[in-house]
Amino acid sequence: MKTSITPRLNYRPDSAGRRALIVQVIHNRRRSILTTPYRLRPEEFDARRGRAVATNRGKAHLTLIREANECIEEYIRQLRAIADRLHGIGKPYTVSDITGTYKLGGDNRYVEIFAEHVARELENAGRFGTARSYRSLLSAWVKFAAHRQWRFSQLDGGTVSAFAAYLESRGRKRNTVTFYLRTLHALYNRARVYGCAPIHRDPFPNVSFKPARTPKLAVDRGLLRILATSDFGDRELNEARDMFLFSFYARGMSFVDICYLRKEDIRGGTLHYERQKTHQPFSVALTPQLQEIISRYDDPASPWALPCMGRGMIRSAFRNEKMAGDMPPGKLYTFYRMALQYYITQLKKVSRRVGCRRLTFNVARHTWATEARGMGVPMPHISEGLGHTSERTTRCYLAQLDSGTVDRINEKVTKLY
Repeated sequence: MKTSITPRLNYRPDSAGRRALIVQVIHNRRRSILTTPYRLRPEEFDARRGRAVATNRGKAHLTLIREANECIEEYIRQLRAIADRLHGIGKPYTVSDITGTYKLGGDNRYVEIFAEHVARELENAGRFGTARSYRSLLSAWVKFAAHRQWRFSQLDGGTVSAFAAYLESRGRKRNTVTFYLRTLHALYNRARVYGCAPIHRDPFPNVSFKPARTPKLAVDRGLLRILATSDFGDRELNEARDMFLFSFYARGMSFVDICYLRKEDIRGGTLHYERQKTHQPFSVALTPQLQEIISRYDDPASPWALPCMGRGMIRSAFRNEKMAGDMPPGKLYTFYRMALQYYITQLKKVSRRVGCRRLTFNVARHTWATEARGMGVPMPHISEGLGHTSERTTRCYLAQLDSGTVDRINEKVTKLY
C-alpha cells in the first residue's frame, strides 16, 4: 500500500491569522498528522505544490520561507525513509508506526524541539529541578522567537544578545537573564554532544555568565528571637515560621530537603539525608530546637518528618489520594513545588507582622552562614554546614570574610535564648 506524505496548513488560525504548517501522512486509508515548528499565513503557502511562498522581499520574511521549505523537505525525506524501511521489513504496519517512529527521533536541530527532548529525559530520570530550568528557558525562548523557529546552526552572538535584550525589556533582573543564558549555553553544549549543533562554533563569545553580587539577605539575631518567641495567633503563620526556623536550626537546610525529610531519616540523634540538589549524603545533629519542631508536627499516619509534603498534596490535583511514601517521584516533586509556594505566601504575611523585609528559605540559609561567620567560624566549616561543594559558592552568601578558628558551629549559632 502506497504511503502519501503531504504538507498542508492546519485549518485553525492563531490570533495573528497564522496556521500551523503540518505534514499529513496517509497509509492504508488511515491518516496521521505531524505539526512542524512553523506557522504561516494562508497566502504564504502553495497547497498545490506543497511549498511555502514569499509574499514580500523582506529579509526576515524570505528567511522564514526558506527555512519552512527546508523543514518540509526534511520531514518528507525522513518520513519517506521510515516508510520504506518498514515496508522492507515485510510485516504489516500502520500510519501510526510511521509517525510514531518519526516522533521518537524528532528533529533535534531546532532549539525548541531539543529543549523539550532534554526536559523530558531529565524528568524520566527523576531530575525534576533541572528539567524545570530547561522548561523555563523553553517558555522564554518561544516568546522571544515568536513564530520563527531557530536551528542551533543559526544561533550566533547577535541572536544571543537579542535574547538577553528581550529578557531585560520584559523586566528580568540581571541574575534571571544570566540564568537563562547559562541554561541556553548548557542546552547548546548538549546539542553538540548529540550531533545537533555545530561543534566548531561558539554563539556565546562575549556573554558574561557571572551573576550579580548576591544582596545581603541575612536578618539579625534580634529578629530571629522575635520569630522564635512569637505566637501569631494563626496556625498557618506559626507553621510557616517554624519551617523557616527549622531551616536555620538545621544549618541552613534547603527547603527541598526539609520537604523530602522522612521519619526514617532521623536516627541516633541525627538527621540523615541526601541533598536533592547535589545528591551528597548529609547529616545534622538533632538539637533540642529541631526536636521540638519535629514533635510539634508529628503525624503518625505520615511517612514524612514535617507537614510540608502534606501541605503540597492538599493544594495539588491529587488532594483526594492517600499520602504514601512510595508515590511516584513526579507527584512528590509537584507536592514540593506546591508546598514551597504555600510557605512563601505565608512567610510574606509573617514578614508584615514583624515589620521586616520578605522572609524566604534563602534568607534562613544566608542568616545561618552570616551568623557563623560573625562568630569567626572558618570558611570550610561553613561550606560543609551548608552542604556546598565549593567555598566559592559559600562566598556568595557572605560580604566580609574574617579569619577564625571556631570549629563547633551550630549549637552556638542557633542558641537564640
